[in-house]
Parts: sequence; structure tokens; C-alpha cells
Amino acid sequence: MAAKVGRCGRVYVKNGYDIRTDERGVKYSIPETEPQGSMNGAFYLPKDAPASGEVSIMGTVDGNCGTATLTGAGKSFFTAYAIKPWFGAAFKHTWRVAVSSSSGYQVYNLDGFAPLIGNWSTSRSISFAGKPYNGWVSTGTVTTRIGAVCGSMTPGDLWYS
Repeated sequence: MAAKVGRCGRVYVKNGYDIRTDERGVKYSIPETEPQGSMNGAFYLPKDAPASGEVSIMGTVDGNCGTATLTGAGKSFFTAYAIKPWFGAAFKHTWRVAVSSSSGYQVYNLDGFAPLIGNWSTSRSISFAGKPYNGWVSTGTVTTRIGAVCGSMTPGDLWYS
């Protein structure tokens, strides 16, 4: 059973849920059995979900070495990056996409190595309902083969399923 929400939007700690604060200072509800740092089963209240302000609600944004993309549709999202040639080919990336809605919150860990040729992209399905979904690249860095570190500039999207 989820945490109870009172008339004033306060979340009450009940039925095995804790109220914690993320790195942005935003409170969320999570099962008390989850270790610190986990976001499994966590959700933000709609009025508290991280949204614009720190997130560019644009599908593609320019970073310091190229572009980063995040777009959503239905119950899935697409994310990608493209590195400008003079920064060298991408080698590896730390890439996390956070998606929230009034029904849930999930961080998708997409870390890995880049393909030998070309840029990187992927799509993921979302396992919880959303009306609407709010997604953003919460961590996005790419290390190129010549050692440049590129930042994503936090692209994001807001969409209805």
C-alpha cells in the first residue's frame, strides 16, 4: 500500500513507506526496506516531481561536445547522443534517464560502451502508468577515445500516454 496523501498534499509515513529527499532536495515516498540510494518503488507527488527549471523540456539540446536527446511517446522513451567529430569517437558513457508520473518513478541505468562507429541511441519501455510522464537525462556524460568528457545538458520531455 502506498503512502497516504492528506488534504494539504502531505505524505504520511504509513504502511512501510519512508519519505526521503533526493539530490535536488525534492521529497519522495519509497518502501522503507529499500536501501539508501535505491529508487525502486519510489514515487514523487505530482506537485513535487522534478520538472522544468533544471531540465530543458526540449527533445534535443546542445552540450559541450555535441547533442543529447530524450523524447517520450506512449509508454516508452528514446534517448541518444551525437558527438562532434573533432572531439573523437565516443568510448563510454554514464547515462541515466529518470521518468516520473503520478503513478511511479524509475531511473533507467543505460551506462555502457559506445559502438565503434557512429553515435549511440536506445529506447526503453516504461513499466508504470503515466498521466503525464516527465522524463529527463538525470546523468549524462560521455568520455571520448581522446579523453574529452562531454555533458548532456539534461534534455527532457513531458508527454501523455
